[in-house]
Amino acid sequence: MGARRFKHFQENLGIAKNTLTSRLGDLIEGGIIEKVPASDGYAHEEYALTERGRELAPVIIALAQWGDKWVAHDKGPSTVITDKASGDRLPRIWPRREDGEVMPLKDVGMQRANGAPPKNWQEEKEDSK
Repeated sequence: MGARRFKHFQENLGIAKNTLTSRLGDLIEGGIIEKVPASDGYAHEEYALTERGRELAPVIIALAQWGDKWVAHDKGPSTVITDKASGDRLPRIWPRREDGEVMPLKDVGMQRANGAPPKNWQEEKEDSK
């Protein structure tokens, strides 16, 4: 939503400083955000999404859309995700075929990728210790 500074996160989230510090640290450690020099030239640092963090956008949007449909409060959804230019709501995130056609969930499959660790790789890792 455009927040880049600690105080903006705290104002928007309304959580304790120590909790926010811990969560921001976890996001940095996970490669989701990074500290960068302030965009306005001041001495403080800001938080910015990394490429890894930007790639989470479809996941976050899908979760927000699901929540707005299934667990919205009595007055409706908390957020509306829109196209900034037009103000139109974004379509619901859903699996699509290469040509953009929405797929029924029954047509979506998963298979192990070449080179993926075996299903029991965690057990093998523990056994080798």
